[in-house]
Amino acid sequence: NHSNHSNSRHHLNNPSHLAHPFSSSSSTFPVIATPSTLPTTNDHYHARADAFLTACDALYVHRHYDLTSRGIVLAKTLLRDIVMEGGMLVGTGRVVGGRGPEFRYVDLSDPRRGPASPGFRNRMNHPAALRHLALFLRDACHQRFGSAKYRRPLLVAGPAIFGGGGD
Repeated sequence: NHSNHSNSRHHLNNPSHLAHPFSSSSSTFPVIATPSTLPTTNDHYHARADAFLTACDALYVHRHYDLTSRGIVLAKTLLRDIVMEGGMLVGTGRVVGGRGPEFRYVDLSDPRRGPASPGFRNRMNHPAALRHLALFLRDACHQRFGSAKYRRPLLVAGPAIFGGGGD
């Protein structure tokens, strides 16, 4: 039992699982989403652990209906924001790379090149949200640039986690 507990603690305290490539069967080029800085203090890790436990509580809908309904509203809002802001990133040329370079990238931590809305940057501090944004941007770039000839790997660098570090 102790080894299982220590393995789960190691997983919570080891941020290496936060940054990894994502791909889907519809595309052969990689999509990578990573936070620009990883949390460095125990407070950040404990905040993540608390968020995880809250999410676990929300799974018991009959006991925590309010958590579940707030989560559904938050998920809808986040996905709507990804479509709106992601479309703006592609439409205004903030996805750097275009047709020429070896890869494309978006740096959400850079206010000059990232999304226009600071609130959106703040909501993109979770790896799952970054993944959804990266996959949306990949598909939007494919639509914009057309043929398979212009498919490029995409890197999405997220904002600093919890608004700290990196600045």
